[in-house]
Amino acid sequence: QPCCPHDTDNTQLQDSVTINAGQGVQANQVEDDVSSIPSSRRSGSTRSAGKRLVLGKFLPTTTKAKALTLIASVQQWNFEVTSRSCCSFHAAMRDVRKCCDRLLRGHCKHNFLPEAEVQCKF
Repeated sequence: QPCCPHDTDNTQLQDSVTINAGQGVQANQVEDDVSSIPSSRRSGSTRSAGKRLVLGKFLPTTTKAKALTLIASVQQWNFEVTSRSCCSFHAAMRDVRKCCDRLLRGHCKHNFLPEAEVQCKF
């Protein structure tokens, strides 16, 4: 029986994410977790009508880069791991979802922009 509903094998999670006492998940282990996420960027010509990038001078941020930066941020949090949690990683992702749900219910911020002078490439 897998330890996590997202795993097909009990060892997959343990092998891909090793938590070091007091240090959290290491960067190369995080990259292993998101290695299956495609890093390709869609060109501007393939965007649907009515959509635009908030920062038009940059390429779209890849899903892989979003996942890596989100995980890096969450590693700064102290979140609850319930007895029903399969692992601390998925407990953290449930906390992210809860936080995002609350933010989505909040007021609009029409002047919200990412802070960017340059663009990283993942």
